Amino acid sequence: NYSIQYYVVDIDQNDNYKELAIVDYDYSDNNKTHFFRYENESLKYLGTISDAPDNESFYINGDGTVNGRIYSNLLQTTTFQTVYALNGDTIAPIETDWYEVDDSLWGETDRHHNILKEVTVYKEADLGSETITLTPEDGKVRFPATDNRNWYQIETTDGKIYYLYMTDFLTVPNGGTDMDATEIFENLLLVG
Repeated sequence: NYSIQYYVVDIDQNDNYKELAIVDYDYSDNNKTHFFRYENESLKYLGTISDAPDNESFYINGDGTVNGRIYSNLLQTTTFQTVYALNGDTIAPIETDWYEVDDSLWGETDRHHNILKEVTVYKEADLGSETITLTPEDGKVRFPATDNRNWYQIETTDGKIYYLYMTDFLTVPNGGTDMDATEIFENLLLVG
């Protein structure tokens, strides 16, 4: 399924290698780039980035890092800007505490969500921290950042930040029951 787009790139100008970057598409027609290196008379697979060289979000820094997108594992179908690092024979995203959601180009309904059902949220991104219950009367919320593992920040209309705990892409443990996030928040951005 590889496309006809490919590039010869130099991820790290301090090593003796150049890499072959082959652009492909996932099941939703989003770009991804596979990296290979020819070494010791064999082709080595280095890894994949969820981005492509002809996108504005993609940039090879020449120091062993590549700026690119990473897809959300929680709540909505979106991407975050991140940095990938070449470490030996593997390129992978550098772990970060929080990925900021850039919703500046989104429409109002995609940025702000009505609460449909009561939801338990935390004052800190810690299951041992104090909880509060948000209700539909609390108005619209937005989701400014995520750790992309279990936590999403929730910002209320009065600017307070709370934390929503999730066990997978759409599952929210809520009051002893697992709920689908689409039952709790209106108008989540879901593609696919």
